[in-house]
Amino acid sequence: MKNLAIILLSTFLGLQTVSGADTYKNPILDVNLPDPTVMRDDDGMYYMTGTENMINLPLYRSADLVEWHQVGTIFKDGDSRPSTQLWAPELCRINGKYVLFYCSNPDPGDTYKAYIGYAVADNILGPWRDRGILFDGYAAQCRDTIDPFYFCEDGRHYLFWGSTNKMWAMEINVDDNLDISFDLSRKVQTAGINMEGTAVYKRGDWYYLFASRGSYAWTTYSVVVGRSDNLFGPYHTKEGISFLAGGQLDTSDYNLAKAEPLTSNNDRFTGTGHNAPIITDGVGNTWLMCHGHYKGNELALFRVPLLGRLFWDGDGWPYLDGGSMTPEDSNPAPFFPEHNATGADDGVESTLPVCEKGGIYDVYLLGDEGMAKLRSTPGITVNDYRNNNEYTAHYALGNAWWAADEVTSQVPSRTDGRDLQSFEIHGDWHNWWGGFYVARKKAEDSNIDSSIDLSHINADSRFHISFYSLGGVRFPFVEVRWFKQDSDDGYPKFTLADAARNGDSPVVGALPATGWSGVDISLGELAGLMDSKRMARDDVSALDYSRFKAGWTGQVLEISLPSGQDGDAASVANGHGAAACFDGVYVYTPKEVTSAVEETLADNQGIEICSDRIVATGRNASPIELYSIDGRMAACSVGSTLSLAGVPAGIYVVRTPVAVKKVLVGNQL
Repeated sequence: MKNLAIILLSTFLGLQTVSGADTYKNPILDVNLPDPTVMRDDDGMYYMTGTENMINLPLYRSADLVEWHQVGTIFKDGDSRPSTQLWAPELCRINGKYVLFYCSNPDPGDTYKAYIGYAVADNILGPWRDRGILFDGYAAQCRDTIDPFYFCEDGRHYLFWGSTNKMWAMEINVDDNLDISFDLSRKVQTAGINMEGTAVYKRGDWYYLFASRGSYAWTTYSVVVGRSDNLFGPYHTKEGISFLAGGQLDTSDYNLAKAEPLTSNNDRFTGTGHNAPIITDGVGNTWLMCHGHYKGNELALFRVPLLGRLFWDGDGWPYLDGGSMTPEDSNPAPFFPEHNATGADDGVESTLPVCEKGGIYDVYLLGDEGMAKLRSTPGITVNDYRNNNEYTAHYALGNAWWAADEVTSQVPSRTDGRDLQSFEIHGDWHNWWGGFYVARKKAEDSNIDSSIDLSHINADSRFHISFYSLGGVRFPFVEVRWFKQDSDDGYPKFTLADAARNGDSPVVGALPATGWSGVDISLGELAGLMDSKRMARDDVSALDYSRFKAGWTGQVLEISLPSGQDGDAASVANGHGAAACFDGVYVYTPKEVTSAVEETLADNQGIEICSDRIVATGRNASPIELYSIDGRMAACSVGSTLSLAGVPAGIYVVRTPVAVKKVLVGNQL
């Protein structure tokens, strides 16, 4: 009998955001970054770079498209790379590795010498190895061989390029070593003169071509959109204007200069164009990123990255709210489902293992009912670190070093009689914070080995907490630290908060006003978020994995809430001094999981789950799109069948024109 390894969740769209960033303001980064390119990595993080106005191409990272931090540069001083400035890079994943297409020109006086080259890396942070020139204008028999754009569909690879003197596309071959071959005689023209900055997006049966007309250095620059049922075109705007007509402005010809722009000037930004690949957030909303000038400062050529929600009308054409990259100070941010949320209504249901493949549970707070369910599951090893004769849990107030009474089981008032080993924490009115910690008792107290074996913990281990906000008051934040020893740093830590905070730990989830909620996050994901926080603060250390190698003798768990700050009215109104009940606190380390889809006990509702594929049934049910639960598109189909070959294990969202379902791709027993 197979275990239940596919969860279909029709309420998926109602989940909370991960990042805590509910709004954003343009520019998303106040730096000179023309021609931005953005990609999402397997770790769920976004990476962005752009034309080389900073030596070696700056590389920025974000978890939510709103807060960006520089994490380095593509090339490093001393690397073998072109000696000339690199323009309009295109950052992408091919065959499990990283590829950066770029363009340059060793002789600006000869536009036929402009060329497209590429570099490769095993890790997005480098090192990057330059592979050199793919082709220049003499080889391609076209001028301005710049502005590369990569597109992949059904395992086939395509390269688009061109600027000022027509735009082109062709299929390319990419082998496992990322060697690229092509036949330039098979190139196809996609647009006429005075157009540049190709970006192609597939939606349903249509290919959408985004490109920019006008001068990149002036207010005439803007994005226009055409579509075609063929990747190579011909593309036409909604007015019926062919992209082959070009975009020359000073002519009476009926060309792209007469088309309605996607991006118009507004009272803050002008010359908005050269967009990045279209971005999809966690629920399938599409987003446009491009550069723009500050209005009135165009001559400075300081072009900043801008973000705007891309909507689609009833005829399938994209548009921006207000027709421009939003100038408002507060805009709804990209939405990412709370993939870290437990989704449980109490701490017991949240402890059930997803599958029967086994694993190790290190448990710190959990009632007997939950423990019994874990211990009765085949293949599960349970390490019981709850309050008993070997392990001690304490409650503390203020600046005292956890000088407080030992914790006993404190069950919140309930009407269902559930047996929970919960503990209530509150921010005391007269101290800085209220907190809770778990540590092993000293050897002299109980005649036992004082160390804890954490050697099984790895990047796939998941940190889990369930909690309940008491009294209907939402506290502003909860800080959680694992495996801290005295005053050292480099330990796993995170914060739950209503919004982004300036503390030394990353915000991984939002807080409820009332009721049970929680967080479930892998150590690998947490390490990436901590690294992003480290780039923003000098006093934050990277995660130190060495602490899991030997026996652990420090604190195992620490949870703290803000205090009431002596009852200050404003602080109390903001939730300082509020209380919460915690339960279902553990670390789960799974066994290795491989790809396959298992049975479901839920109604498919237009989505048929097979062993190696997903099939959309009914009218208008295709195409099928498969997104990781943090918003990255993992696969898509042209028709009604989506192959799962090569799809890694994990939680995904299946999206069709008529249904949205949440599935877990796991391994068959």
